[in-house]
Amino acid sequence: MKTPQDIPRKSKMYEVVSEHVDLLTQGIVLVIDPSIGSSSSAPGWACYAKGKLIAASTIHTGGSHLPLWQRARNLGRQLKELDHELSPNLLIYEDIPATSNFNANAQASLLKAVGIVLACTDTESVIGIHPASWKNYVRPTYAKGDKEDAIEIGYVAITLAQHIESTRSSVPSGDVRAGRRYSR
Repeated sequence: MKTPQDIPRKSKMYEVVSEHVDLLTQGIVLVIDPSIGSSSSAPGWACYAKGKLIAASTIHTGGSHLPLWQRARNLGRQLKELDHELSPNLLIYEDIPATSNFNANAQASLLKAVGIVLACTDTESVIGIHPASWKNYVRPTYAKGDKEDAIEIGYVAITLAQHIESTRSSVPSGDVRAGRRYSR
């Protein structure tokens, strides 16, 4: 079984996480698993403080019987409230690829949800994580679900950040590791 510590140093995920280690391990992190709300999916969210999960849930966009524009507006409104309430230092969202194996309607809906997530949060530091980048490193206890996806995305990113942080702090002075020079 792969763990977040196994994420390759040359990967995009390792690169973006290493740029935000302090925020991931010491700040307030809001994680969003985007969706516009359908009969089978709702936007999931999780909040971590100093690397610990403190809250998680889903956002009710009004139900799939509502028109897309109304669900989008409801999502935006609730994201703004959540962002204001939690005041995160870092936003992590699942960065849905422009092309995938989804059907075209589901793909378009997910991409719209990502746009809403990015437009409706005021957080200055943002990380987009590709689905394959986190799904390969989930815990054995992970069970697919909207809230659970947000929790797991955060878990993978924060665990990797903690690993990077511990690796950095164990590097002797004068050594060059992970692309950084440590001096005396």
